Amino acid sequence: MKSTIKQLSLAAVLSLAAVSAMADMSASQDTYVGGDLGRANSTGIGTSGTAFGAFVGHEWNKEYGVEMGYNHFPSANGVSIYSVSVTGFDTLYFDDAKTIGAVGELGGNYSNASGYGSSVSGVAFSFGAGLRYNITNNIDARLMYVRNDLANNSYYSLNAENLITLGAAWHF
Repeated sequence: MKSTIKQLSLAAVLSLAAVSAMADMSASQDTYVGGDLGRANSTGIGTSGTAFGAFVGHEWNKEYGVEMGYNHFPSANGVSIYSVSVTGFDTLYFDDAKTIGAVGELGGNYSNASGYGSSVSGVAFSFGAGLRYNITNNIDARLMYVRNDLANNSYYSLNAENLITLGAAWHF
């Protein structure tokens, strides 16, 4: 429980830092916060379960931007895993009104896996793809597949978290 509180506190501090860093950008730019919930499948630990996350981002327009996120993965065999990622994204809209489109993202993540009195952490790749639906100018919904490679991974396909999430963001 203490580990989860520390992780959520870290995510909150990082999100607030990112929002305050973006706060003095011009009003024509778009900052947002959101969260997601989904299913994670670990290729390294061999488990699956419910994962959740939070994110803060900035769009230069409705197509391009950068996002910082926190993901908490299901605990497996006494091991707790979380990651903090920074990704750039591009949205290719299917309509002129920019209502629904395909999203691609690429970046990196810092992950930590701890349990049984030890901890492994480090930096690795993160990428994803999905669909985005702009419900209003201030609210969007998204369905995403995201892959976060985990720290100190010498075998790419053997140590990663694959996520399928449903999320929403509030733009201000």
